[in-house]
Amino acid sequence: MNKHTKGVWTPVELERHRSFRHFKAEEIGEYLLSVQASECHYCDPRKTLADPSGYSRVEVGIMGPDGELQGPEDVEGLPDEVVECYEGTGESGVRGVFAWVPVSCLDEIRAAIAKATKGE
Repeated sequence: MNKHTKGVWTPVELERHRSFRHFKAEEIGEYLLSVQASECHYCDPRKTLADPSGYSRVEVGIMGPDGELQGPEDVEGLPDEVVECYEGTGESGVRGVFAWVPVSCLDEIRAAIAKATKGE
């Protein structure tokens, strides 16, 4: 486990489908930070690794106080490198996730969410 993923890789007990795996979301104030990686997620490598520290890029979802996914316009201060990973809002109006986010950006994402939580 590296310094960026510390506390993120807490597996949730679920039935496995293919090689899908789901990690518990991290609470940051009123927000939830979901960091996922498996063959069914936007990550690199796109495999279900036994050791999660082997991922260089992961899928990130940020859920706001209302429980809805948040986009870059909702959380100020996200690094440009993360904003570029945003999958956008689909035709249905449902917001997407951040795909193939560099693991090295996770601390900056946490900081932006913490700042949003404080209303700064």
